[in-house]
Amino acid sequence: MTQTLNEDVLKTVQELVGDASDRSTPLDGHLDTSLSDLGLDSLAVPELAVRLEARYAVSLTNEGVDPVTMRTVADLVMSKIANKS
Repeated sequence: MTQTLNEDVLKTVQELVGDASDRSTPLDGHLDTSLSDLGLDSLAVPELAVRLEARYAVSLTNEGVDPVTMRTVADLVMSKIANKS
């Protein structure tokens, strides 16, 4: 189940980043590319966090963590989900 949840989180992050960056190409293979290089600006990153918070019922604000890549965002969400259990 953890692997399936991890895959779901990664897929959701990819979809949300794709929506926020208006990319027409898939983001597969870009997990370690910086969010800014993927086209997210300083306003899009907090919006990404809000959407992930709503989807997974976790709090990502005020963590002092700069989510640099899609992988670090997904890892942060997964750690919050694990701490809820």
